[in-house]
Amino acid sequence: MHHQNFPEISQHCVNTLFNHIESTYPDFDVDLGQDSLSIAISDKTIFLITINNSAQQIWLSSPVSGGHHFFHSPQHNAWISTRQDTCQLLALLNQELSDIAHTLS
Repeated sequence: MHHQNFPEISQHCVNTLFNHIESTYPDFDVDLGQDSLSIAISDKTIFLITINNSAQQIWLSSPVSGGHHFFHSPQHNAWISTRQDTCQLLALLNQELSDIAHTLS
């Protein structure tokens, strides 16, 4: 489904993720770029979130679960995985970052 306001919706999502992760996980190195967000826990543990405007998706590269593509669902007001419709971007990322944070403490 094509959303004319995809750039605004996706950028809002990435900005929201940045603010949430930076405040929730102060020991992680979080960098916000144009159309991307990187979360470095160590030199070898890096999450990368990118906006793919042509596919109208947000892509997640996770050292825990691999690659995921998410589309925006207005009816659920969430970013839903193209692999599994019960998987949402925020929930997956929160779970994986929380698991890593617990192993570091």
